[in-house]
Amino acid sequence: MALRYRATLRVPTDTTYTFYTSSPGTSRLLIDDQTVVAAHSGEGSGTVSLSPGAHSLVVEYAQGRGDAGLTVEWAGPFSRTEIPFTALSLNR
Repeated sequence: MALRYRATLRVPTDTTYTFYTSSPGTSRLLIDDQTVVAAHSGEGSGTVSLSPGAHSLVVEYAQGRGDAGLTVEWAGPFSRTEIPFTALSLNR
């Protein structure tokens, strides 16, 4: 199984953000077409400086062996947490 999730991420403030992915498979997270996280099973993380406003977000996932699952989190001027749906707008 593989998926690609595209959305617009609304960033609240100008700062450096850390993004995390966690999965038993392969995952990749891009912000504004730049790879921030690339992980081959387990957890990966990366940082990027973002200005307030809208940024493109793409998350790709390919299932490895075993159960499927993917968690995407971020931290910035706040503690590490899952990205809330209120910060996202789906791109179709």
